[in-house]
Amino acid sequence: MSPTETKTGSTNRTNTAKKTTDSAESEAQRLKGHLLDFQASLALTSENGLFTKRTVIVKFENLESQITRALNFLNHSPPDVINARQQYAIAYNNFNTAIKKADFSWRLQYVYAFPEFAYLVGVFVVLLGLSWYYSMPNVVLNLKYIPKGGFMWGAIGGILQGLYELWREVSDRKFRGGFIGWYLALPVIGAILGGLMYLTVEFGVVAATSNTIHNTEVPILLAALAGFSWKWSIGTLQNVEKMFKASSDST
Repeated sequence: MSPTETKTGSTNRTNTAKKTTDSAESEAQRLKGHLLDFQASLALTSENGLFTKRTVIVKFENLESQITRALNFLNHSPPDVINARQQYAIAYNNFNTAIKKADFSWRLQYVYAFPEFAYLVGVFVVLLGLSWYYSMPNVVLNLKYIPKGGFMWGAIGGILQGLYELWREVSDRKFRGGFIGWYLALPVIGAILGGLMYLTVEFGVVAATSNTIHNTEVPILLAALAGFSWKWSIGTLQNVEKMFKASSDST
C-alpha cells in the first residue's frame, strides 16, 4: 500500500469517527430536550396532586432520580445515549402507570382538563344563543359605538385561544390546574380587547389614515384576532397610542 493510500484511509477513518461523534452528540441533545420536558411535566403533575393519591404507588422521588441518572449519562464524554434512553423509558413507563392508577375524577380534571374545556364550550354556546336572539352584529349595546359583534367575536377569539392552549398543554401533559383563573377570564378579557380593537379600526386607524373600510367584516375579524392573541392586540393598541402621541406632540 502506497503512502498516499495509507494517508487517505486514515483520513476517511477520522472523518467517519467524527461523524459518529457528531451524531451521538446530536442524539444526546435531542434526548436531553425530551428529558427536560418530561421533568417539567412531572413537576406539574406533582403540583396537581398526583403523588398524594393513595392509589398511586409510584413515588415522585423515584421518577426524579431516574431522570437525573439519565441526564448524568448524557453528560459523559462521549454521551452514554443507550443507558440514558433506558432510564428515560423506565421513568416514562412508571409515570404513565401512576397516571393510570389515579382516580378518574383526578384524570378528568388534570389530565384531560375537562372542567375548563366544558366552561369554554359552554360560554361559546351561550354567545351563539345571544347572537341568534339579538340578531347580531347590527344591534348596538348601551356602550356607544361598539356593536355587539365586537364584544362577541373578541370573546370567541379568547375562547379559541383557551381551547388551543388546553389542547397543547394536555397533549404535552403540562396542564396546570392552578391556572383555572386564567381560563375563566379568557372570554371576558377577549371581549374587552375585541371591543377596543373594534373602536381602534372604526375611529382610530381609519381616521388617522383618512380611509374608509367598506368591508364591515374587517373590524369583526380584527376583534376576533384581538381576543385570540392578547400580545398582538396590546402591541397594536400601543402602536396606536404612540401614533396619536406623536400627532399631538407635532401640533
